[in-house]
Amino acid sequence: MNQQSRTTGFVSGSLIIMFGVLALIEILIDLDAWIGVALLTIGSIGIYFIYARDRNQKWQLVITYVMLAIAGLVTLLELGVL
Repeated sequence: MNQQSRTTGFVSGSLIIMFGVLALIEILIDLDAWIGVALLTIGSIGIYFIYARDRNQKWQLVITYVMLAIAGLVTLLELGVL
């Protein structure tokens, strides 16, 4: 197994686990929106550091920016700006 497929599997698996845990917590308890924002931000920063190690995988930047945009929009909604 080469390094690129291993990294791709790690990123995909960690995203699925993160969103699954977030959805499970949301179902079981009333989760505050700020916790979701924090998880999205931490996840996107983690994916960016994986990109920083191997700059050939530019698709990871798309995931990073989308997660940060969603976190930013939720933040603006919670603050009452939007």
